[in-house]
Amino acid sequence: MSRMVRVPIDLGFYQSPSLPFAAQVCQDLIPVVSQGEGSSSRGALFSVPGVTLLATTPDNGQDQSFWGFHEFSNEFYAVDRGYLFKISSAGLVTTIGTINTGTTTERAIIDDNGETMAIVIPGVASYFYDTTNGLVQITDSIFKDFEAEAGGVTSVVEVDGYFLWSTNVSIFQSSSVVTNMGQTFAALAFLQPFLKEDLIRVGKARGQLMAMGSNTIKTFRNVASEPFAFVEVAGATIEKGLAFRGGWIDFDNSFF
Repeated sequence: MSRMVRVPIDLGFYQSPSLPFAAQVCQDLIPVVSQGEGSSSRGALFSVPGVTLLATTPDNGQDQSFWGFHEFSNEFYAVDRGYLFKISSAGLVTTIGTINTGTTTERAIIDDNGETMAIVIPGVASYFYDTTNGLVQITDSIFKDFEAEAGGVTSVVEVDGYFLWSTNVSIFQSSSVVTNMGQTFAALAFLQPFLKEDLIRVGKARGQLMAMGSNTIKTFRNVASEPFAFVEVAGATIEKGLAFRGGWIDFDNSFF
């Protein structure tokens, strides 16, 4: 009768350049060591978690590198160089509309207020998307005035139902989600957070608006004032700036 022989290969996997000295290789398996007493063996080998292809977006004849992803209303959306796609959990791809990414190498910055998704291609173009009106490029005259500032519109973030947008100079807001789904602009609803440095982008951490400059980061809280709803939190300035727009990550109620 044949029987299984236990081979103690669950520990000490390594590969040395000197093969005669050691050539133990654990390929596509993960060694897991038992953490308790009474186990029948001191470890086991498990397969590496893998990935499967969910969907393929249509070939648009351009660079199909993805420019950004976002979940909105329990649907998954992706921006590539030219289009906005909706991808279902079953892998069904729907082309929503065209996106102008110009020649920029910067990634899309996307957020939503529950009713509207806002998309910014930094310095190129910005869009609203909702299930009623579809994908629409923002051409509001007040928005265009801010687009004309240095750097154009560079980022967007949602805080307390408001969209906050940035240029290299200003932060400006659109209406609360309860007013036209957050898609209305007011000429005086803005501020300039820095005097001696560029504004790199806006973000959100711990439910508050963060203005990230090249040398410092300032924190703003919502006081529902008019025409701009946010005021700076005294003493909350961080003496460290942001080197580039993509260097911001909102994670675990904090940021990096």
